[in-house]
Amino acid sequence: MMQRFKILCPENLETMARYIAEERPKLVVIDTLTAYMGSGRDMNRQNEVGEFLGRLTEIAEDAGCAVLAIGHLNKQSSEHPLFRIVGSIGFAASIRSALFYGTDPTDRSRFALAHGKANASELGKTIIFERFGGGRDETPVLHPVEFSDANEAEVCRVETNSVGRPASATDAAREFILEFLSDQPVRWEKVESAVTGRSLASVGTLNALRADMAKSGEIVQVGKGKSTRWKLGEPRTDE
Repeated sequence: MMQRFKILCPENLETMARYIAEERPKLVVIDTLTAYMGSGRDMNRQNEVGEFLGRLTEIAEDAGCAVLAIGHLNKQSSEHPLFRIVGSIGFAASIRSALFYGTDPTDRSRFALAHGKANASELGKTIIFERFGGGRDETPVLHPVEFSDANEAEVCRVETNSVGRPASATDAAREFILEFLSDQPVRWEKVESAVTGRSLASVGTLNALRADMAKSGEIVQVGKGKSTRWKLGEPRTDE
């Protein structure tokens, strides 16, 4: 039986630990890791990240299961992908293995999965995939077609315009905000610090994005003045 947990606050984390101990699943998937940490933890603080991942490791070892945690990379193309994982460097330092999903450097219409870190084995070969299907009424499927010598840095290379910022900068900031916020309201300054600290967007772009996301209902303002907080909302579909 599959069980879902919205946020792994300390209480929910222990509830999940009891569930795993009883059900003994082979695999636990956390998608995305930063979202499940919740607003009560600071994903930019290595000690808080280390404590959270350390408890996950204990749970997995006690039950003999694997934990697959999904995260995102920031848009700093000059850094190695391990150091582009959104949040503290503690994420990269604590995990035993890291797989990076991106595109085939020789054909950007194809997708690739590169093995970028392995503590207990040799790095695996990069796998190239082609997408079949998709559209309004069909779920796309990725089929592996060949191996590649491309490494994780090449697979995750950020494509930029010849002038200016990456074309997807605003989309990246929007995606990060949706992962960062939860149903627990937080000050916008905390969101702004996390976004600008990763060079995902400028303050001006972020303010315009906040207004746009509030209008669409993706995020919701709670309170006014000095007590203003923000949390996740439900996008409206009647427009």
